[in-house]
Amino acid sequence: MIKTRNQLLSKFKRSGEISDWNMYKQLRNIITAAVKKEKKAYYSKYINYSGNPKTTWTHLKKMGIVQQKNKVLSASLADVDRINEHFINSVPDLSPDDDLLSFYADRDNCSASCLFRFRTVDEIEVLESIKSIKSKAVGYDGINILTLHLCVPHILPHITHIVNYCLKKSVFPSQWKRAVVLPVPKVSNPRNLNNLRPISILPTLSKILEKDHVQTTLVTLEF
Repeated sequence: MIKTRNQLLSKFKRSGEISDWNMYKQLRNIITAAVKKEKKAYYSKYINYSGNPKTTWTHLKKMGIVQQKNKVLSASLADVDRINEHFINSVPDLSPDDDLLSFYADRDNCSASCLFRFRTVDEIEVLESIKSIKSKAVGYDGINILTLHLCVPHILPHITHIVNYCLKKSVFPSQWKRAVVLPVPKVSNPRNLNNLRPISILPTLSKILEKDHVQTTLVTLEF
């Protein structure tokens, strides 16, 4: 319809005839009304029927209706060493005391019939875990989920082997524990370090092991 409208406009410019102008104007008005109608239907679908506020806001941002506010750190808060030190010191000491450890050690009544163990996973399960990862964030290793999707046909057996090794040996690769920590302002105009909160971006591969770990523990707790 738009292509035809443009052709009619070009025809009018060449001929200068009022009939050509009227045909162009009539089709232009039809297209304008049709576009408004479709936009209204599109907005109504995602705003009124999504059922999920998070999804609704995501669509609103994609459509440009809601603009994200860019929060910029002032020069006084841009010292990464100060931010890092603040985040470290703001975490309370979570080490359990000796009395608490003794309390649970003395009450370990689990017999041979109460077993907890991991089971290994196959390539299909690992692939499903990879597909379920939605975040496109890039961690310390520089690999995001899009890159992983491109490499999966060639490296899936190797990822499965690593995951199963971790489950069998009860280990977690130290490199997968390293995170990129981003200081995100809690308010529009952060004035001190307490106005920042840390966001930790872990390697994408670590998320695969975490998801497979959850899947295996759901079926291996036996009594």
